[in-house]
Amino acid sequence: SYQSNGIPSKEEIISLLRDYKKKVEVFSKPHRYVLSSKLKEEFLFIAR
Repeated sequence: SYQSNGIPSKEEIISLLRDYKKKVEVFSKPHRYVLSSKLKEEFLFIAR
């Protein structure tokens, strides 16, 4: 999984994964970390 404000961006990760796998799926879920009051999104990338 990967945090929404991470570097590289979600789009860059998808592009990199598509260089090696034909199908890339991305699932997201709102998530609040213990040390932060801000709600962020957590991504799960599945490449096949």
